[in-house]
Amino acid sequence: MLSFIYKPPYPFCITVWTLTTMFLGGSTAVIFTAHGEEWWAYLIYSLNILFLLISLFLGLTRTDLFGKMEERGDVERFVYDFGFRSQVICVISAIFNTAYVVFGTVFAYMTNSWWLGALVIYHVILAICRVVVFFTAKKKSGTSDSGRYRRRAYTYCGALLILLAVVVVPVVRLVALGMNSYTYIGGTIAYVTVVAVYSLVKLALSLRNLYKARRNGDVGPRAMKNISFASALISLFALQAVILSTFTSGELNVLNYVVGAAVSIAIAAMGIYMTARGIRMSKNDTCVGNTGEAEKIELDETELL
Repeated sequence: MLSFIYKPPYPFCITVWTLTTMFLGGSTAVIFTAHGEEWWAYLIYSLNILFLLISLFLGLTRTDLFGKMEERGDVERFVYDFGFRSQVICVISAIFNTAYVVFGTVFAYMTNSWWLGALVIYHVILAICRVVVFFTAKKKSGTSDSGRYRRRAYTYCGALLILLAVVVVPVVRLVALGMNSYTYIGGTIAYVTVVAVYSLVKLALSLRNLYKARRNGDVGPRAMKNISFASALISLFALQAVILSTFTSGELNVLNYVVGAAVSIAIAAMGIYMTARGIRMSKNDTCVGNTGEAEKIELDETELL
């Protein structure tokens, strides 16, 4: 049994992957029918999630990804190397953003929703931010030019955050106009609770990682964590928008404008600061650490960023 779990045969894997594709297509099709909230529809949704998780597990076991990472020391490195861990999380986040763009584009087109279209554009910019910062910071790692590219990634991140702040504006506008309404699967209260827990945990983790990135003194991980912090601010705005639309009748709608504008201005200010500081560090050929003083970049072969 253990041998089967650790190394499932390919016929079994192919069967599971085929069923996963069928349930994924079935769930997508049922959502857009009048039967989207029938009891058997929830059964299909549950089986879809279950088979997705099993497929992910089978993919990891068949490729022996964890074994290869352990042999190379990547698992231990992920635990103890903050820079490497920031890079891995950045890649995973970019993958999720890209997946949202793909599915969101299909749903926005099928439902003719401007709101979903605005969210798709937001996630496109968010994915571009993470991809650009990752590949720029990783370029020529371990060489004498690695510090220059990490500073360049920090500067690029600032410019892209300014663009992200602009993209958030139509999202705020659509929220204020009440065009973000849904029929929440599982009930409105349950949905609001999940969004609240997700947003608050995301904000707390982003603040903690932002503090650790400042202590780390490397602008590469700091740029990645700034992106996560900006995303957490937008999630916080989404939370208050959902709460207002659920528990008020529109008399406090002005808060959507106020909070949305504050979030957009905060992200833009952070982007302007990062761009200006990155240009200044590039001119001085220095990297600013947590002490606030200019420090020469120390190259370390164990650092990827």
